[in-house]
Amino acid sequence: MFTKLKHNIISLLRYSEKYTKTDMVYVTKNTFWVNANTVIVAGGSFILSILFARFVPKETYGMYQFILSIGFILGAFSLTGMNAAVTQAVARGFDGILKTSVRTQLKFSIIPFVIGLGISLYYFFQNNIVIAIGVLLTAIILPLTNSCNTWSAYLAGKKEFGLSFLYNQITNFLYYGGSIITIIFFPQALTLIIITLVANFIGNLIAYIHISHTHPSNTRSEFEALEYGKKLSLSSALPMITLHLDNLLVFHLLGANNLAIYAFASNIPERFMSFLRPLSTIALPKLSEKDHHTIKTGLSQKLFRFLGLTTLWGLLYIAIAPFVYKTLFPQYIDSLRYSMLYIVFAIISTLGTLPVTALFASRSKKIFKFNIINPIVNILCILLGGYTFGIWGVIIGRITAGLFSLLLSFEFTQEQSTPVTQ
Repeated sequence: MFTKLKHNIISLLRYSEKYTKTDMVYVTKNTFWVNANTVIVAGGSFILSILFARFVPKETYGMYQFILSIGFILGAFSLTGMNAAVTQAVARGFDGILKTSVRTQLKFSIIPFVIGLGISLYYFFQNNIVIAIGVLLTAIILPLTNSCNTWSAYLAGKKEFGLSFLYNQITNFLYYGGSIITIIFFPQALTLIIITLVANFIGNLIAYIHISHTHPSNTRSEFEALEYGKKLSLSSALPMITLHLDNLLVFHLLGANNLAIYAFASNIPERFMSFLRPLSTIALPKLSEKDHHTIKTGLSQKLFRFLGLTTLWGLLYIAIAPFVYKTLFPQYIDSLRYSMLYIVFAIISTLGTLPVTALFASRSKKIFKFNIINPIVNILCILLGGYTFGIWGVIIGRITAGLFSLLLSFEFTQEQSTPVTQ
């Protein structure tokens, strides 16, 4: 009976491909595992948000978010583009790139460490010891975590999303378990930073060691992919910085309390929209096997359908957000009004993941052009908006920049492109 049911479901999915123009069996199978992890992460983050609101003062939470943002910006100076290169290389059969890419990333981790040390010393001499120590720890641990995290890119290239789900639960268990205990009993910014960094590092280290010893089916590496990853990382530095520039701007302009309010206005809708973003994650290895013309064909239709889905999801958020904030986050009720506008950016940025993924899969030289033009526009919009209208201006700046990013990435996927010389 189970076999017959499975056969009927597969037949139905294959029939639907006439309308979706997508491998629905592949999407359904792998979306389940990626979304299962997304549900766990979103659920865990939601619980942490409730605990943060009830046990951690706004000043402390704002400081915690500020240090994390500096850490993520430091991560922009590591080889962040290596994961995309590894996924694509593994999809073409180069399993050995897992170990060689990690060794390369570890060598380059000295760059974010030196920059982080400089920032740490600056805050130390400003007598802000908490930020100084937090940034220093971040500069040491986060690049190591990013290197070990390459295991996830490897499994994505192998399309082993189920196995990736299992390994992700190790990190989830350590992070959420440790964070809950820390928030309730030790709600200080520095202890929260330490638990966040150490839990993620240990979880990713365990996963990498196990996979690197058991999973690769061959030792074939690809020097060209490593070089491509380096170029991609260099061009991705500015985009990574812009992702967290808003938090730094709000902190310095309006203080830690207002950063806490802004964080709750942005984190909740971001988590809500995260349920749709795995669609782009599972698309990368599939698209990496195709040529530019195939990628280009049908993107408009997929983007139009994705627009409908993201819009409906966003409208659902607008409907339930007042109840959620009033019931679960009464301490941050001021965040609700900002959140209702921020969801517009969340919809646009989620929609934009599709053409950006298609652009990266094509390995076109336009990737590097996109990674220069797009963040510059982002930075200008956020700075102009933030300095002019505060939190409202930051969100409006993000919406404006998000629209530009969506249109630019789509335009680049439609143009005749030259593959990156590797």
